[in-house]
Amino acid sequence: MPLLHNEIARLDDHDIIGSVNKAQIVEEFRDHRVLFILRTRTPNQLSEMVATIWQAGGRFVEIAANTPDAFKVVSELRGMVPAGSYLGVGTICSVEQADRAVEAGGTFAVMPICCQSVVTRLRDRGLMTIVGASTPTEIFNARGTGADFVKVFPAQSPQYIRTVRGPFPDIPLVAVGGVTKSDAIKYLNAGCAGVAVGSSFFATHFRSDGSFDADEVKAEVRAIVRVCDLRMT
Repeated sequence: MPLLHNEIARLDDHDIIGSVNKAQIVEEFRDHRVLFILRTRTPNQLSEMVATIWQAGGRFVEIAANTPDAFKVVSELRGMVPAGSYLGVGTICSVEQADRAVEAGGTFAVMPICCQSVVTRLRDRGLMTIVGASTPTEIFNARGTGADFVKVFPAQSPQYIRTVRGPFPDIPLVAVGGVTKSDAIKYLNAGCAGVAVGSSFFATHFRSDGSFDADEVKAEVRAIVRVCDLRMT
């Protein structure tokens, strides 16, 4: 059965994620290397899905801003985030959305595009930023905005990542879009700082009414976390 809100222990103030500085979040993402993206049109059990991912060891969870009630769900969960886990908002495309992500309690933001004014607002508000790009020029410019990571979207292939890293070995890339459990490690071994799994990973778990099998989701999350731990050092 899906987890209920009250099954997540409410933490003391000194453990709440808002007290963790951005540098620590960036370092922990570099260590964990995997981001779970949630986007659904039936958000009635979205909070339970987030809790299930955390309990299975998925530490970074993004709720897409174009999911109904996305900011409300983030706000409801802000005081329930387990120590060492993080909740962010994705599909951020405007300064207004950036402000809403901060106000809701998100600690990182993911953008499908590159927009300096939005990145600046997110950085000024203390959020870790993952900024979208595709071509070499876009990747270079995205890093130039001050983004902490550059989201290569769509990821295309591990070979593309390997090729792009030739001229840009120091830009931390996150592969997003179509990444599966079977090729996540290939992206990491190609040089990505991290990978994100979303629709291709969760599509089979959300039922039409928004419900899901918690045990199945936990097994899948644990499997991909293990895969990401097996990357070449």
